[in-house]
Amino acid sequence: VGTLSLVKNTVAVVGIAAVSVIILPVLIECVVWILSLNLLAIVSDIFFQSKISSLLSNVASCVVLLSVTLVFIGVVFVLSIGLIMLMKGGA
Repeated sequence: VGTLSLVKNTVAVVGIAAVSVIILPVLIECVVWILSLNLLAIVSDIFFQSKISSLLSNVASCVVLLSVTLVFIGVVFVLSIGLIMLMKGGA
């Protein structure tokens, strides 16, 4: 019984690590895009290009929404792995 619990916990940890490895590079790329777009919006404000600045700020907001959705999906995957491990142990 103890060994089965150890195997179950190991599978859950590997599943959570796999989800993290899959999501983390995309999340880092989203953060780089957000920083770049905000920097470009600031530069365009310096050159009095308000329409372009507004566009870049809005695109940055969309990328923020995308990254929040990505984090939410990762949390749902982790919770699903936990529920599957819990149900396998009860059956």
